[in-house]
Amino acid sequence: MESVIGTILDLTYKISSVDSDKIAGVICALVFIVGGVVWMILLYNTTFGKISHCTLEIEACVKEVHIMLGSGRAGRRMRRYFFSFIYGGREYIVSDALSVSGDEQRFEIGDKVLIKIDPENPSSFYRSRPDAYISSFVLGLLVIGFGILILCSV
Repeated sequence: MESVIGTILDLTYKISSVDSDKIAGVICALVFIVGGVVWMILLYNTTFGKISHCTLEIEACVKEVHIMLGSGRAGRRMRRYFFSFIYGGREYIVSDALSVSGDEQRFEIGDKVLIKIDPENPSSFYRSRPDAYISSFVLGLLVIGFGILILCSV
């Protein structure tokens, strides 16, 4: 029992003698690394994970386009597309993620768009947007890399 208490006291002394700036740096680095990993997992689940399930290509019609002004100096317009299609005798209306104008092709109401749906769950769909996926992937790698850089400098 005394050796366990001695070990705990020794560890407490070693931890308290570590520079608090180093501890803060390690915590900051870990936050960036974990945040980047979580970002990459979410990216995989929302995009690449859908690719394996959404196998049926179907023609959809752009039913609505919601345009919102972005914040900041650029004032970029963001668009949310709503697509309508019929599958199994039922009409489905699905919404795409927000798209920043200039990042991809723009659609107007009534345009026909090819999307891939999940035959088991037709409201789950995938629309190929490689530019959006690549930039999100690069952002995740940059966040992880920044965390590693901080960790190496501590």
